[in-house]
Amino acid sequence: MISEEKLREVFSSNNVIPIRYLNNENCRRPFVLDISLDEFVEFIKIKNVGIVFYKYFFYDFEKYLITEETIDSIDIELDDELKARIEKYNDGIRSYDFDRPYRLTCLIECENSCYSINIEEKWIEEQERINEPEIALISMVNSYGTDDTDEIYNRYLSEQTEKLNALLAESKRKLVEFLLSDSKFKMCTNQSLRNSYALTLEESNPDLVAAFYNKNGRYEVHRAYSAFEIVYKCMKSGLTDVDEIANYIG
Repeated sequence: MISEEKLREVFSSNNVIPIRYLNNENCRRPFVLDISLDEFVEFIKIKNVGIVFYKYFFYDFEKYLITEETIDSIDIELDDELKARIEKYNDGIRSYDFDRPYRLTCLIECENSCYSINIEEKWIEEQERINEPEIALISMVNSYGTDDTDEIYNRYLSEQTEKLNALLAESKRKLVEFLLSDSKFKMCTNQSLRNSYALTLEESNPDLVAAFYNKNGRYEVHRAYSAFEIVYKCMKSGLTDVDEIANYIG
């Protein structure tokens, strides 16, 4: 991953002002270009753009630590040896360089549109010792020689699945409730307008479409399109029961 100092040098040497941004709420959904940084610089020069915005993204090391909450989530009792193993594991997590970014996003505003590139280096996925803290703890218990490891693991998976299903159900319910009361959605009288509405809502209020993000954090817009069609058709047919409509959404 190119360092911030080098990145700024690359742009400045091409008479482009680099600006670190906090968010891009004022920018329309960008066109993500599948090109290299050098090609992006050439694109900027062709478009005669004088300013580029950039942002680095970092992993949060605290999300990988085994905490009291982690221990409570799988409901196990600790002895001194297991506590020592957990502390050693957490020290190992802290030893990694979490100041190393996993993604760089650069974007420009040009001709009433936004263009961006993403440079990714998901280094944490290459580390065999780093895992979800619950999985790491279960593996630790397994190597420790506990007989009921399978039971602990299956119980954890069952609880997590139950929690996830509950969150998804609530997310769908909130979306349906919002759409039924939104006058702008009611004005989307054709599929094209509803599809555009789905994209706009994801930009302005991503929490309302949380049910349509996959495990990698990508917005599965085709699922959102389908859901919005279901809600609109139910609304036009006179069905206004929020829970019933939410159950129709896959």
